[in-house]
Amino acid sequence: MFDFSLTDINAENPSPLSLLYAFLVSFALSVLVAFTYERTSKHNSAPGHFQQAMILGSIMACIVTIVIGDSIGRGLGMLGIMAIIRFRTNIFQPRNIVFLFAALGGGIACGVFAFNVAIYGILFFCAVAAVLSFSPMNVHTRKISRLRLQFDDATQTGELRINEILKEHGIQANLVRKEMVYAGSSLRTTCTWEFTEPEPNSLRSLWETLAESIPPQSIRITQRDSEQII
Repeated sequence: MFDFSLTDINAENPSPLSLLYAFLVSFALSVLVAFTYERTSKHNSAPGHFQQAMILGSIMACIVTIVIGDSIGRGLGMLGIMAIIRFRTNIFQPRNIVFLFAALGGGIACGVFAFNVAIYGILFFCAVAAVLSFSPMNVHTRKISRLRLQFDDATQTGELRINEILKEHGIQANLVRKEMVYAGSSLRTTCTWEFTEPEPNSLRSLWETLAESIPPQSIRITQRDSEQII
């Protein structure tokens, strides 16, 4: 096995050559992580400039780790400074967070001059990510459909009838919200169901059947990625 570590490194006062080597290795490893993410995440979405954030974050993690060194006081001070920063970017997919942590982990390993751990660890991580992208565990993002119906239900049988219609079309739906409003002598009910994306023909047939059977005052079907629920 190749040994990528440097000899005679003073962690308290590293030489410019040692610092440059650490920065270059953290940069190269973060680029490899970003490249692996791009090649294995074609069906996933990420916030803007996510790959740049991985690369720049790895370099910053390396710098911060070198600055802290073995000093507990520096570590606590840096923790207080970083606590001031508020990150507003939402990362819905856990896989994106894992890749971000991989880039940061490589930078931290370079910051403590553990180059063998950083290089072999990142290489193994990227290899596993590439293998998983071709495995059955590479499940593409599913679509979650939301059906919202508003109808007059004086006899309170409309909800039961809608559940029967959904079962007739082979749709396993969950009632996630129900509102009932009395307007004069009528009872206006609004129900919302969620279900995984059915076949396009089944969805169109469901729409027509609901319009004929209830008939509802309004029908609304919306869709979103299942990853956004996390």
